[in-house]
Amino acid sequence: MSFKGYKIDVIDIKNKPKGEPVFFRTTYSNINIVAKKNQGKTLLIYNLLRNVVGPDTKIYIFCNTVERDATWKQIVNELKDKGNEVEAYDSMYERIKLGKRSKTINILEKLLNEWKKENVDKPKESKKSKKKKDKEEQKGDGRSRRIKTPYDRNITWDMLEDDDVAQYLFKCQRGICKEIKEEEVIEEVKPKRRTKKLYPEKILICDDLSNEIKDPIIPTILKQNRHMKMVSIISSQDSRDIKPDSRGQFNQIFTFKGLEPARVEVIRKMCDIALDEKEFYDLYKKTTEDPYAFLYCDVDYGEIYKNFDTKVFS
Repeated sequence: MSFKGYKIDVIDIKNKPKGEPVFFRTTYSNINIVAKKNQGKTLLIYNLLRNVVGPDTKIYIFCNTVERDATWKQIVNELKDKGNEVEAYDSMYERIKLGKRSKTINILEKLLNEWKKENVDKPKESKKSKKKKDKEEQKGDGRSRRIKTPYDRNITWDMLEDDDVAQYLFKCQRGICKEIKEEEVIEEVKPKRRTKKLYPEKILICDDLSNEIKDPIIPTILKQNRHMKMVSIISSQDSRDIKPDSRGQFNQIFTFKGLEPARVEVIRKMCDIALDEKEFYDLYKKTTEDPYAFLYCDVDYGEIYKNFDTKVFS
């Protein structure tokens, strides 16, 4: 499957070894996407979600066009059809009335407090009990099993005396009667669906929020995303929209064509790559010259790709 000029199926996500993240080499990534309008930014987010979202992943979307843009509508509908919980907002802020007064609430900050509380309230599971639980889950093979009741016992003929009804019901013979059992309960045990892939519990998307992306809550979330087992996708039209204390927190960076040298220089510093200003800008021009092509930098491994499949620097 391809989207307008760039491939989205070049990474083999079906045959990843057990224990590896599904798409990137970092499970709980911070992702930055920089592109002007109509460059394919939303389609890239759509592609990432299709490969990163797991069966139980919750998605939180902050985008001012989430209720108007056809692509975003399709993304939300697909996620809900798959059974994922989706919360979509057109702004980070909400105005609420308190009597005669009104107050502005930071929705993202409120969510962050809830996520922190979830981590505190969640009981810690020891490694030993976790291994035992995993083994028990692996034993499920879909076959029926019989559950013995606590009433199983042997009785003798003398215990029944001359009770013909009891002799008939329990089919006793002289000597030792057959083992009397309460009716066995047959339970169908279905194996728990297991996956070899690692999926994030949450995905946060902030797309084209203009000045809202400069809110101090963004750096806080980027620094704590791993503790919440979350993938963060921050998208904007200008790399300078990201506050300086957030720029060093990204694991993957994507950028499309059309950016002036000053903006590309900010991206070079964010990538922390061993290329000078001119070398990086030339590489940027080369990787983004085709329609809807993008430069992809894996910051953790110091690698740069044209789209996903062509490595141009390592």
